[in-house]
Amino acid sequence: MELEMNVKHGELSFLKKDVYNLFTKNHKLHSQNDAREFLEYCKSAKSESLNFQYAFTLDSENRLEHIFWCDTHCFELYQKYGDIVVFDTTYKVNSYDMPFDIFVGIDNHGRTTLLGCALLRNKKLKTFEWLFKVDLAIEDVGHKQLHDGMLAKYQESHFKSLSPLEKQGYQVLTPFAFKKFQKQFAQAIQYLVREENDTSFIVKHYKAARCHQVVWDGKMAKCTCKNFEFVGILCRHILSVFLRKDCFEIPSSYWLSRWSREEAQFTEISLLKQEGNFDVSSSCGNNSHLETNAIELVQCPIISKTKGRLKQKRIRSGKELARQVKRCRLCKSSSHNFSTCPEREDDNSQQVDKTKKLDMQIEDFNPIFHFKC
Repeated sequence: MELEMNVKHGELSFLKKDVYNLFTKNHKLHSQNDAREFLEYCKSAKSESLNFQYAFTLDSENRLEHIFWCDTHCFELYQKYGDIVVFDTTYKVNSYDMPFDIFVGIDNHGRTTLLGCALLRNKKLKTFEWLFKVDLAIEDVGHKQLHDGMLAKYQESHFKSLSPLEKQGYQVLTPFAFKKFQKQFAQAIQYLVREENDTSFIVKHYKAARCHQVVWDGKMAKCTCKNFEFVGILCRHILSVFLRKDCFEIPSSYWLSRWSREEAQFTEISLLKQEGNFDVSSSCGNNSHLETNAIELVQCPIISKTKGRLKQKRIRSGKELARQVKRCRLCKSSSHNFSTCPEREDDNSQQVDKTKKLDMQIEDFNPIFHFKC
């Protein structure tokens, strides 16, 4: 601050405490309109980008009750990786004690991503029903990311075999997903495949006794381990059947877009649009029930009353109160302390009398010592 004001060290006309008081004053000044300012920000962000989504409700007194928002970046991530969403309500750090809820997903590289946020008045069932009915619009992505040339240049160094299946997985999957696929593919050669009929196979590890059944009709494959249903990556049992049946190309239905590279995802979206199966739902940020100038009437939300023990002091039991009562250490009474105890004077006088008697006894005692030579 001294450098900004261009003054010498120690010559500022204000202290650090003054700056803190200024921040506190500004916070109190804007806290009366923070809900209105936040809605103005959402409205402005929506006008700049259609991918920005928000929705809110008001109570009978025009106080902000619930609000959900999702910025442009989070919305684009939701379009690609919205198949896995985790809802968390463990945060409550704000001036209104409103539960802060977040929607979290996992991208194609296995990283945690933020998909949306919400501030709720309470955690009632009706509140969550409103929140989960908020529908994000699925809109076309207006640009296409470039392919990572360095990975394509040195792709041969990542292969553990010369199989076209592994090369196909490298071209489609992200590095994170390809490592998982490569691990399953490397273990596929360790399994024995016994064919029961044209479409059913019994797959068994060459050491273990447990078996898995794989069904493969040339177009669709299923395994009893359910790895593809849970993870989205083909298991080693299905891959071993592919190798047994000389399958050199995995069907596109087993390359999920959530684990695919960006260019593969955009290709799939464009194909869906050409086929007429691309659904564009309505935006959740219209709020047609509110006029444009209605935001000026919005009031700040009240402090939420959440579950759990109240912040005020609880009523203590009799034992706890008895332990907290201070008593005089001389007479054990609770009406006064040791310094104001009336029995202290009597006790002091008795101590003085005892001291005087002891002194008199010492004076009267004159011992005569006889020494013999």
